[in-house]
Amino acid sequence: MKTLTREPQQYVVDAHGKRVAVMLDIASCEQLLEAADEAGCVRAYDAAKPVVEAELKTGEFTTLQEYKTARARARR
Repeated sequence: MKTLTREPQQYVVDAHGKRVAVMLDIASCEQLLEAADEAGCVRAYDAAKPVVEAELKTGEFTTLQEYKTARARARR
């Protein structure tokens, strides 16, 4: 996992001086997007893991070879 660097922030303010947005350089934006994507992948894995483990215990799964065979038959 990459570490995000802390850079001085530049804000966009409204007529009252209230911060309404932040300006980022491209590299910082890309780092944030990558970190958010990685966090989403971790959450998806964590959510799927118990379901998959339960399916494996009950034998409710298809092996890769079974899947390939079924796909080959479907194409004929």
